[in-house]
Amino acid sequence: MVLCEHAARLANGAPVLVGVFRGIRADRFPAEIAPFFLAFEVEAPPHEAGEHSLVLRLIDEDGQVFFEEGVLVSFEKRPDYLPSYCYFAEQVVLRRPIQIPGSYRFDLLAGEQVLIQTRLDIS
Repeated sequence: MVLCEHAARLANGAPVLVGVFRGIRADRFPAEIAPFFLAFEVEAPPHEAGEHSLVLRLIDEDGQVFFEEGVLVSFEKRPDYLPSYCYFAEQVVLRRPIQIPGSYRFDLLAGEQVLIQTRLDIS
């Protein structure tokens, strides 16, 4: 899972990530965070081909959910019983200001199982 200023895909399907970062510096708190992109790739076994509803969640240092949004992903069935992959890149808009500096965590969940996660340090 990668945080960046912009994410897209080329015509051949290759991902493009611009301005990758792990942290944001705020001038003051509470801080309004400018929209940014979050990109990830997930592998699924062949029997899980099709559409799946996942949840993207941002959690603060106290374990409180700060942001949550549903994510619909699709895995194409591949020949010869091979795993399939989903590439996702969308803009994240945090509608609430960040109240205090700290280390926040993005989780991508399937049910209650965390598939991938990354940290966002805000100082």
